[in-house]
Amino acid sequence: MSGNAYLPINTEWPKERVQFIIRQSGLQACIVTNTHLEQFKSILSDNEYSVQSLNRYCHLIIFHQKPKKYPQSSVYLLFTSGSTGFPKGIVHSFEGLMAFLNWSLTTYKTYKAKNFVSIAPLNFDLSVFDVFYSLLTNSKLVLPTSHTISNTRRFLDVIARFKTEVIYTTPSFLNLLIKTGKPEKYNLNSVKLILIAGEQLDYQLLHNLKHYFKKALFYNLYGPTETNVCTYHKVVLNKTAKGHVPIGKACYKNSISVLKSGELTCKGKMLCTAGITEKGIKIVKKGTVYKTGDIVTKEKNGALVFNGRKDFLIKRNGFRIELNEIKTALQGLHQVSGVEVITLKDDMIKIICFVTVTENVDEWQLKTVCLNKLPAYMIPDRIIVIDKFPLNANHKTDLKQLIAKYL
Repeated sequence: MSGNAYLPINTEWPKERVQFIIRQSGLQACIVTNTHLEQFKSILSDNEYSVQSLNRYCHLIIFHQKPKKYPQSSVYLLFTSGSTGFPKGIVHSFEGLMAFLNWSLTTYKTYKAKNFVSIAPLNFDLSVFDVFYSLLTNSKLVLPTSHTISNTRRFLDVIARFKTEVIYTTPSFLNLLIKTGKPEKYNLNSVKLILIAGEQLDYQLLHNLKHYFKKALFYNLYGPTETNVCTYHKVVLNKTAKGHVPIGKACYKNSISVLKSGELTCKGKMLCTAGITEKGIKIVKKGTVYKTGDIVTKEKNGALVFNGRKDFLIKRNGFRIELNEIKTALQGLHQVSGVEVITLKDDMIKIICFVTVTENVDEWQLKTVCLNKLPAYMIPDRIIVIDKFPLNANHKTDLKQLIAKYL
């Protein structure tokens, strides 16, 4: 091991986002494949980096910037959506990573799985399990391309062809597999475990999955990026099971608690050691209790059930999205005078923006602004230009009127 923390950067992120992350993190070096070298070099000016060839496949980009001071034993940094309107970085320690991996070994070792597939991009915390657990257990990890993953039939063919035993993904992706992948055409009996996280899970999806993954057991895993996984629920699937699947119980002793308001809190080794915002790096003190913003209730058997958020954060296909970051992106356009962002839930969560403007701007121009600032999973489904925002008795925007009139 090099002793350095790693920061995955997605090549599909907009240029402005990558610039922000490089500078805010104090990134010192980045390994880039030949395919993406010119794209990456164009992100910063010539005097901000130098390039060294590593081999015929990739190069090392060295950044000429002052390093940031991180907690000792930092092992990885992940950037996610931030409530202040800018991406937020989460720093995890080697101790936290090993606590998670040791818990995983204890929980899953009886299944003796040796064939894994990684669906999540490396900047998504689900990938931490895929990569490190398979390395730790000397297992085979299949890494399909993003094109294969987006083609559900090709992906199911990969599962069948490589006799995959463990899948770790989101409810949205599993639902997509069933609806568009024609799973009845593939032998999926090699799958022993389906680990599910990132969104609220319903029993109906598990009933549907069981038709095709006949030998699979299901685990519902929960945890914000700040903790990776902190609760789990091994599903007992019977014909009468319906509604929301519990997020279960704590992975680590004395690591979670529920406030009187119903908000779930976390503490312990699995909690991140620092946060990175536009204001700099904030070290998380030992013993800190992290308020997740998630509201839960406890069942008679002690299992926790997720009931929603206390703020404007949503999860879409497992990715954390702060609506304020979308709002900030649109407010950056000088023609925009006002923005309201709402969500509607159909089969999937849809993001709708209402915008007032000072000059003539259409939806495509506004979406282009978002495409230049936000990752694809944060792009609004619709941007509706209106004359003015209706107000309620408290002189605040009346969202119910907006929905009734325009949707």
